[in-house]
Amino acid sequence: MLGNFRERLQTVQQDLTTGIKTLGDRSKDVKRKPRIHEFPPQFTAGLELLSRYEESWVLLHRRTKDCAQNAEALDGDAVMLSAHWERRRTAMSQMQEQIQVLPGFIDQLETVTGRIGNTFRRGL
Repeated sequence: MLGNFRERLQTVQQDLTTGIKTLGDRSKDVKRKPRIHEFPPQFTAGLELLSRYEESWVLLHRRTKDCAQNAEALDGDAVMLSAHWERRRTAMSQMQEQIQVLPGFIDQLETVTGRIGNTFRRGL
């Protein structure tokens, strides 16, 4: 269970890192070049740029959503693991308390056994 927890945590971390790197790499590609000649504006160029950013944004949004879902699943696993170990700790504490009482119980049992033995010896 701990291996699965570690695996999911690494997956979330890798997805987040990849998304951030992708966004950073694509923003570097869009550097403005100096104009040598004055040209009339080309609106299609802006459309291409907008389209590329939109695609990047959709991809980043999808990956972020996937990362969030993985993080929620991981959080659920962590909560379950914590509850599991809390139950184990409680059981160990109860067992320890019972073990500490055991020597006194054995002494009482020996005393009762001795009294019963004495009672039968007297009766015979």
